[in-house]
Amino acid sequence: MLATVKYPTIPQIFAHFQDGPHTCIVMEYVEGRDLSRDLSRVDEASGRRIAGRAYDFAQVIDWGIEVCRKLEYLASRQPPIVHHDIKPANLVLDKHSSALFLVDFGTAKAQLLLAPGNGQSGGFGTPGYAAPEQYTGASEPRSDVYALAATLYHLASDDDPTQHPFSFPQLHTLAVLGTALIPALEREVQRRPYAVELRDELEKARRQGAQPTRQPLNYVPPPQLRRSLIAPDGAVLANEREIVNWCVNDWQAGGEWLLHQLPQQIETQLADPQLAHKVEAVLRTDSNRDRALDSALALIDPYGFGASGARIDVDRDQIDFGNDSGVTRRWLIVHNRGPRFAALHVDTPYWLVAAPDQLRLPPGAQVTIELASRPSWAAQSGFISEYITIADEQGRLVLEVQAQMDAAGGVVGGPLAPSQVARILVPLLFTIVLFVVFIILNFAML
Repeated sequence: MLATVKYPTIPQIFAHFQDGPHTCIVMEYVEGRDLSRDLSRVDEASGRRIAGRAYDFAQVIDWGIEVCRKLEYLASRQPPIVHHDIKPANLVLDKHSSALFLVDFGTAKAQLLLAPGNGQSGGFGTPGYAAPEQYTGASEPRSDVYALAATLYHLASDDDPTQHPFSFPQLHTLAVLGTALIPALEREVQRRPYAVELRDELEKARRQGAQPTRQPLNYVPPPQLRRSLIAPDGAVLANEREIVNWCVNDWQAGGEWLLHQLPQQIETQLADPQLAHKVEAVLRTDSNRDRALDSALALIDPYGFGASGARIDVDRDQIDFGNDSGVTRRWLIVHNRGPRFAALHVDTPYWLVAAPDQLRLPPGAQVTIELASRPSWAAQSGFISEYITIADEQGRLVLEVQAQMDAAGGVVGGPLAPSQVARILVPLLFTIVLFVVFIILNFAML
C-alpha cells in the first residue's frame, strides 16, 4: 500500500522484506530535524524538563496548509490511506531543501491489524493527538485532520496535548489560527471538516494575518509575503502561492515579469529586500530564463512550489516501426504534469532520429516528438528492440520508451553500420587477394 504513494514530501518506499519475525521496509532517508525539537519537552534520559518556545503563528499556518495537501492526496488513494500518528515529531524539515516531510507511516497498516474485537490495544497513535474514534478502531481520513489540528495547536502554543488529551485550553489565544482549528478538533468525526476544508480555513487565516507572532528558538523562517503584489495584468496577488500560480498559468509572461519587474516589486510592494536580492541573484547566475523562473518561484514559495518537482509522462511506453524498408515516422507525446519546469534530452538508438531532441517543458506543457526510423542503418537484419531514453540536464534517467522494428537489412541509403561494412568488405578483399595471387603465379610460371 505504501509503495504506491508518490508524493514529493512523503518518503518513498523502495522495498519490503521479512527478517525472521519482523516485517521491514526500505524507505527514503530524510536528513533533518523534526518540529518537536524546539518545543518544551521532558528529556527521556534525565527526566528533566527542557524549556522551549512556540513557533511563529504564520509559519504554523503555512505548515498546516502543506500537511493538508498531503492528507488530501492520501485520502484520494483507493483505498484511502490514514496516517494515524500525525504529531510534531513526525513532521521533519529536510536539511537540504527545508521541505516539510510527513514521516513514520508505521501505524497506517497497524491500524488495520488492531481492529475492534481482537483483544489488542495501543494501535491508536499517540494520546493527545489521536482522534477519539481511533481508540475504537473506527478511524477514517478525518481522524488525521484531528491529529493535524492538535499538532498545529501544540506548535503555536507550546502547550503539549499529551498532558491533557481532548483538551486545548489555550485555543482561544491563537487568534484566527484558533478559529480555524476549532471545527477540526470536534470529537464527533461527522462534524469535523475534511483536509481540503481545513486548508481553506487556514488559507483564510493566512490572508487575515495571524497575530501575535512569536519566533521559535534556533529557527529562521523564510520571508513571508505579507503585502499584496500587483501582477502585470493588474491582478492583486495576496500571498506567495498566488504569485506562483499566476506565473505557472502563464509561464512566458512569468518569465518576462521576472526579467523586468518582479525583483523590484518584491522589494517595494512586499517590503522584502532579502527575498528580492535572492531572486536577483538567480537572474545573475542563470541565463536560461525558464530555469531562472523555476528557481525564483522555489525561493518565493519554498514549502509549496519548492517542495514539488516536474512529473514527466508519455502517451505510450512502446513504439513499433514495422518492417518497411523505407523511412517510417511515429510520434511520441511528452507531458509535464508536475508544477516545476523541466529541461530534457531525448537519446535514440542509431537507427532512429528524433525531432526535437531537446525539450523545454513548463508546468502543464506537452511536446510532440517526431521519430523517423532508418531501417537501412540497422546493424543487423531481423527483429530489433531498443530504448528511447529521456534524461534531465544532469543526465539522470527520467523514463524509457521501447522502440522495435523488423529490419530488412538491405542498403537503401544513409551511413552503413560496422557489421554491414564488414559483410561487404570481407568478400571483396578476399576476391582481390585471390586475383593478386593468381597474377603472381602466372608471372612466376612465365
